[in-house]
Amino acid sequence: MEHLNVHQRRSELHESTRILDVKKYWCRGSSRRTCEVLLDSDGVTKGSYTHRSHIVDARRRGLFVKVTQLQAKDSGEYWIGIDKIYADIMTSVTLKVTKGKKTRYLGHFTNPSGAAAGALRCLV
Repeated sequence: MEHLNVHQRRSELHESTRILDVKKYWCRGSSRRTCEVLLDSDGVTKGSYTHRSHIVDARRRGLFVKVTQLQAKDSGEYWIGIDKIYADIMTSVTLKVTKGKKTRYLGHFTNPSGAAAGALRCLV
């Protein structure tokens, strides 16, 4: 089964304990200001993501997003975010889904400023 795991480490977000209990989310769109929230840590999911994705807030260990049954139409720009009044903490992830032989990929991503990073694992 094809799936995507995204892990955002807390220390790399410079997160304090004040935001451990706020909503975390996964959204899609080219801009952090206009992306559509697909799922959040409160259990809300949208559209085709309802039965094939979930987000886990592992507290100090990090924030995990898993999407299964990837399709070519899932390719695009995504954002993993932490809800903060007037200043959400967000990191972008570009996903490209292609057909091919089964491979395993482990990589890292950073936001444009280089201030936040995380791990990206795809099994296709």
